[in-house]
Amino acid sequence: MRKTVRLTESEFRAMVEETVNEALQDEGFWNNIKTGAKTFVSNTNKGDGIKGRFQNAKKNYKLQGEYDNMQGLIKQLSQFIDAGQIDPNTTIAQLVGGKYNNNKFGRMTGKMNNRMSQMRNNGLN
Repeated sequence: MRKTVRLTESEFRAMVEETVNEALQDEGFWNNIKTGAKTFVSNTNKGDGIKGRFQNAKKNYKLQGEYDNMQGLIKQLSQFIDAGQIDPNTTIAQLVGGKYNNNKFGRMTGKMNNRMSQMRNNGLN
């Protein structure tokens, strides 16, 4: 049985925006795929035949993911430093806390705990 669904223009735009945002969140995955594929077909890939090319492509797929993760972490930390929320001289142990900081809250774990308390006070179960 076919149904007709009617959407307003604003509803349609919201659906498209949500879909685009979801696709952008998966950008890292597609970036990894692109790097692996480029490696596989590259003229500079000196792997031993197809098997070697595939192994190099697999390595670069993984390395691209690690690179992207590090780049994202640096970007986020830089934003906190620029906003004055983290002193650039803070150690990783002081930032993360827990087992790295004598089982005390770190700067970020303290902020996370504070945010969770605020959400609970606002009705989060």
